[in-house]
Amino acid sequence: MGLIENIKDVAELVQKADNIELLRKVLQLQQAALDEQEERRQLRQRIDDLEEHLRDKGRLTFHDNAYWDESDGPFCSTCFDSKRTRIRLHELSQGAYACRACNTEAWTDARRAAQESAARAQNERNQAAIKAHNARARDWLGSR
Repeated sequence: MGLIENIKDVAELVQKADNIELLRKVLQLQQAALDEQEERRQLRQRIDDLEEHLRDKGRLTFHDNAYWDESDGPFCSTCFDSKRTRIRLHELSQGAYACRACNTEAWTDARRAAQESAARAQNERNQAAIKAHNARARDWLGSR
């Protein structure tokens, strides 16, 4: 017999004894036992969830601002780390991904390197254009 069943048996015996105050105390004890039982169930669920998260995290590797497993991914690192949920990232363009749940973006190292290279090239073109403009301005001012 479990704790709750024993308390129910005691409550029935107290009720037959016609002691209202004792019956009230037994019913309070029964409610406290039910509350403890529910808290224990919730704690067990929390432990199971955390153990599952640890198992999941052990199967994943982190690179390019995303989680990957052997055959699947990428998954949003923000959603996984904060909510423990695997949200698949959607490819925006080659090497650029985004999470539709939280709008996090992830770029592969190759995409990041290509973006940086393109930015450097654009910066060099801008610098060359500025130098050419300055040279034309000096020539124009010199001819006056």
